[in-house]
Amino acid sequence: MALSLGFACSSGGVERLPGTFPAPAFENLKKSLIRDGADTAWVDSLYGPAGAAFLPEVAKVNIRYVEDTAVYVSFSEEPVFSIGQRYLARERRLLAAAQKRYGVPAEIITAILLIETKCGEHVSRAPVLDVLSTISVSDDPAAVRGGFDALRPEHPDLSLEDVRRRAEKRSRWAYRELRAFLRWQKGRSVSEIRGINGSWAGALGMPQFMPSSLLAYGVDADRDGRVDLFGDTDAIASVGHYLRKNGWKPGVPAKRQRRVILRYNRSSLYADAVLRVATRLTQPTGEP
Repeated sequence: MALSLGFACSSGGVERLPGTFPAPAFENLKKSLIRDGADTAWVDSLYGPAGAAFLPEVAKVNIRYVEDTAVYVSFSEEPVFSIGQRYLARERRLLAAAQKRYGVPAEIITAILLIETKCGEHVSRAPVLDVLSTISVSDDPAAVRGGFDALRPEHPDLSLEDVRRRAEKRSRWAYRELRAFLRWQKGRSVSEIRGINGSWAGALGMPQFMPSSLLAYGVDADRDGRVDLFGDTDAIASVGHYLRKNGWKPGVPAKRQRRVILRYNRSSLYADAVLRVATRLTQPTGEP
């Protein structure tokens, strides 16, 4: 899911920041994965010549972020809002099924999918293995220094210690998500795994679930043996399941609705935007 955890990004993707950024080796990361139970040969292949690559722009963007407040307004305005209207009409059967099963209104699910990926029209294309591996090793001293040097011209208030603390926190978080991602993909080939794309933070599919959320809340609604968050059927059901498991109940008051949505994304701006879009979607003509 979309995250607002404190890094520099733009709506067009990862922001390219000035300066050099050294790529740490993945050796220590490999040792950690093997120590935590991953197969040695598989890990070696994942980080071999055809395997994961260090992405400097992702490392930088995960150090410094400023939430784009203006972008949330666009989802309740044209032309973006009409994407949600069309999706609501087109996928009415799947949305109604999810609403019946989980008690989450079709308009809320549609609003989340609209804000996350414009209902699947704009899914990010960064290899998730590369992204999560990059963030996992971004606490390497050389990477911390490189990030500091790259960001300092535009953020003179930033200290090396700020960057180090941020990188260490993000590294721990990313390693947990990397392990979840690899559990989901256990036994698959390097080419198959590197073909799975996500956001600059490693979020997946139409609802932008992190791998740990996919494992916990992903639903194989079409019963084809796998959770596919890039397809409407599983994505819609998974959003409904996530919200239900985090406290959504039919008829909950607006204040409670907002608290549940904040468990999906901790941004108040995000939660307000979801409710605003969902309210407008309930109007027959989509009027504000």
